[in-house]
Amino acid sequence: MAIRWTQEVEGGPRRVNHAAVAIRNRFIFSFGGYCTGEEYNQIVNIDVHVFDTVPCRWMKLPPASCEFKGCVPYMRYGHSASAISDLVYIFGGRNDTHGACNILYCFDTGSLTWSKPKVNGKPPAARDGHSACVIESRIYIFGGYEEEEIDLGSTILGRKFTPVQLECLIQAIGSCVSVCSSRFEENSEEVKVQATSSGTVFSPAAGEPADDEYHLQDHSDLYILDLEPSLRTLCKLAVIQYKLDQTPLPKVLKTELSIMEAGRSSVRSSQG
Repeated sequence: MAIRWTQEVEGGPRRVNHAAVAIRNRFIFSFGGYCTGEEYNQIVNIDVHVFDTVPCRWMKLPPASCEFKGCVPYMRYGHSASAISDLVYIFGGRNDTHGACNILYCFDTGSLTWSKPKVNGKPPAARDGHSACVIESRIYIFGGYEEEEIDLGSTILGRKFTPVQLECLIQAIGSCVSVCSSRFEENSEEVKVQATSSGTVFSPAAGEPADDEYHLQDHSDLYILDLEPSLRTLCKLAVIQYKLDQTPLPKVLKTELSIMEAGRSSVRSSQG
């Protein structure tokens, strides 16, 4: 039977570079991530959102408890999440203040509590954008990005750039800076460049919109791909597609159909 996209669900958290795992064949736990407009230079605990695949609804968990100080990871993006039974292990990722991280954290999806396991041996270097997978009781961490930190006063320059910044190549030798970009060469007055002995800062001139010119959008939608759609699923899709009369159908089927139909119009549930 053909693979089929069966449902789209709106109303989740707007996130990029987050990490998610499936728990107990029902729940999807999503950890952290980046969202345009949020301040990631402020240290706050990582947020956790849960998607229940039965009613197809999102909810945001309340702040988790922690027995010891520092066992809750700070908000981050580019990290990995690995599930073993009811436990989720978070590794890596970065924050705009502290840069990348290589501390292992553990989240118990049963008690909704965090811990920082004691780990022996030499850990991987701090990184983000890596991948992770689980085989039996082993977590395999592969690749990722490790960058040299550039000290700009009290700021550590992270990897989260807009396309406008990415198209601008800054070459710095000591305090000499040249801006190499066709966009800025045409009208160099639109760019403010400040050079120091340890790095550079560049930003749009006053009056230029802060939004990037490509109008990128952080998505909050969730799509369901069914690799083996059942006859029941295909029949429900047909009822919705052809707007068939649902009056004679059993109550349980009507409920399932209403959940599928409400996917695109669902509203956020318990979003912070």
